[in-house]
Amino acid sequence: MKPTPITLALKMIEQRHVLRNQNVIGQRLNGRTLSHGLLALRANFASEINAKLAVGQALTSHFENQPIEVLVPRLSLSFKFPKVEGLPTQYVFGKQIFALKEGRSVVPHGHNNMVTAFLMLKGDFRGRHYDRLEDLPDGYIIKPTIDRKFVPGECSTISDKKNNVHWFEALSEPSFIFNIHVFNVSPGLGAPTGRVYLNPEGEKLAGGRIKAPRIDYHTSVKLFG
Repeated sequence: MKPTPITLALKMIEQRHVLRNQNVIGQRLNGRTLSHGLLALRANFASEINAKLAVGQALTSHFENQPIEVLVPRLSLSFKFPKVEGLPTQYVFGKQIFALKEGRSVVPHGHNNMVTAFLMLKGDFRGRHYDRLEDLPDGYIIKPTIDRKFVPGECSTISDKKNNVHWFEALSEPSFIFNIHVFNVSPGLGAPTGRVYLNPEGEKLAGGRIKAPRIDYHTSVKLFG
C-alpha cells in the first residue's frame, strides 16, 4: 500500500523524536523561570523548525483534499522535549503542535492553575486574549487585552494572573502552532488544573468588560472551531 502524506509526515517526526504525550505534576513553577525557559526553548527549537515545515508541506496536499469535517479534532504532533539549562529537571511539560486550516481555530478557552505558551511555526493567525476578572456560577467576566495578527516566530503566553483566556484563528493554511503547557502550577491551591470553555461574544458590559457564558468543549468547537 502506498504511504499517505500523513504517514510520511509522522514517519519524519518519528525519525527525529520519540513520539509521546506528557503531562506535568509537581512543584510550583514561577513566571520568571518559565520565561527564561521559553527563551531558551525558542533558541533550541529553531533547529527543529525546518523539520516541522517539511511536515507541513507533506500535510498540505492531504489537507487540501479533505472535507473540513475531517480536520476536527485537529491534528496534534508530539515529540521528545529537549533538555534546557535553567529548567528544573523534575518537571515534565505537556507539548503538542496544532495543525489548522484557514478559518479554523484553537477555540476560546481559559485556564485553571496552568501556564501555557504558543509559538507560531507556520502561517498567520488572529490572536485574541482576555483577562479573566471574575468567575460566575454560569460564566466569566472577561476583558479584551490583545487582538492582533501573529506571524511565525512570535510567542504568546498565559497564566492565572494575565491573559488567562485566549483564542487563535488561522488566517492561512496550513498553519502550525507549537504549544507547551504546565499543569498544577500551585499544587493544592485554587481550582483543579485544566481548561474552561466560554463564549467571548457574550453580553457587553461597562468598561469594555464582557459577560462570557460558560459552554462545553463540543459547543465551543461548533461555534468557533
